[in-house]
Amino acid sequence: MVGGVAVQHAGPGAGRPLTSASAAVLVAAVGPDAGLGALLAALQSQDVPVDVVVADRTGRPPRDGVVTLSADPRTSVYTLRRLALQACDARYVLVTEDHCLPPPHWARTLIAALEADPGAVAAAGPVHDGRPEAAWDRASFLVDYAPLLPDGTARVRAVDSLPGMNTIYLREHLTGVLDEAPDLFDDLWELGVHRRLAARGRFLCVPGADIAHCKRWGAAHAIAQRFLQSRHVAGRRAAGLPLAGRIAWSVAAAGVPALILPRVLGPAVSRGGVRGSRWLTTLPPLAALVGVWAAGEAVGALLGPGTALERVE
Repeated sequence: MVGGVAVQHAGPGAGRPLTSASAAVLVAAVGPDAGLGALLAALQSQDVPVDVVVADRTGRPPRDGVVTLSADPRTSVYTLRRLALQACDARYVLVTEDHCLPPPHWARTLIAALEADPGAVAAAGPVHDGRPEAAWDRASFLVDYAPLLPDGTARVRAVDSLPGMNTIYLREHLTGVLDEAPDLFDDLWELGVHRRLAARGRFLCVPGADIAHCKRWGAAHAIAQRFLQSRHVAGRRAAGLPLAGRIAWSVAAAGVPALILPRVLGPAVSRGGVRGSRWLTTLPPLAALVGVWAAGEAVGALLGPGTALERVE
């Protein structure tokens, strides 16, 4: 048992023990083998030593070269991250996802940013689209990550928020929050964990630590994931409101597209998230996903999150 969840560690000959590396990369494995394999290859090519801890809910065999925790298929991405955190003791904890590709200098650049700022507790890099060929892939990326596109700024700077998949934390602060409020780690870290961390020190944006987001969506999968994420977040935020308040929130969700589209299109246009004629094929699925966002918000506010979180990837 790790943190109250049954897990199976990699056996002899499968995976490897933790080393004395000062940095560990946590990966919640929920997607196809190809994405995870590409990520692990990229992590093995880092130019500083890092341990890799994979918490996997898919039931696949452990991979050589990493510490593997096998969890129940219904375990959420965020609980998987908590399990991986509890299985390592490195000073620097990096988090990414099983469909991302970091460059060789990724870990070193993020570590250096924290080492250079004693008041910082966490740092993150930009995210760019590593799968821009298909319209639904482009649209799905923009809906989730357009504000995180590289903006051309070269200097490290303080920011108010962090992404969930290209981030480094000082372990002492992350585990401090875990001790104070362990339940926060079983939900979106952006909703609770990061807010607690912000009270402990600065967040940094590190331009040189950008990462490629390489998830292949497709229409049905993109729609389902956008609905689940929106339903969960709205359901959590509306929890505790009286029925009248939840109904009002659900009705007001019709205004979500007017709020979301400028947030997506502004950076997407100014930072070159989509170029030229590709906008013609990107806009229809983008509009559809923003509409699905509104639908998920309405359902979540009225009916609660349900089991959305355990199905989010």
